[in-house]
Amino acid sequence: MIIDIVHKVKRVRFNLITLPSHTSHVLQPLDVTCFKPFKTAFRAYKGVWIFVNKAKGVSKENLAHWVSLALKKTLSPQNICEGFKTIGIWPLDPSPMESKMQPNEKFV
Repeated sequence: MIIDIVHKVKRVRFNLITLPSHTSHVLQPLDVTCFKPFKTAFRAYKGVWIFVNKAKGVSKENLAHWVSLALKKTLSPQNICEGFKTIGIWPLDPSPMESKMQPNEKFV
């Protein structure tokens, strides 16, 4: 199955890259500027609702509403583009990656 995907990707002229182990915190732009802020926003909406509605149970509709609000707030084209810029993928700037990938002095 993976081989099929690789062949399909090559046919449409995409380049596949794999991330080296233990580098995703540096090389995944959406983790940096979208997913972490999404989690923060979701927890904030949930926290406010729970504070105001102490005696009520949480419904699936509540969860969907919080997800919708958090997505609208954090998953914008501007945030996505900023993620690539922040970690230095586009435009190419290796300095953010280099500073985060320095060996830990305690283990060297």
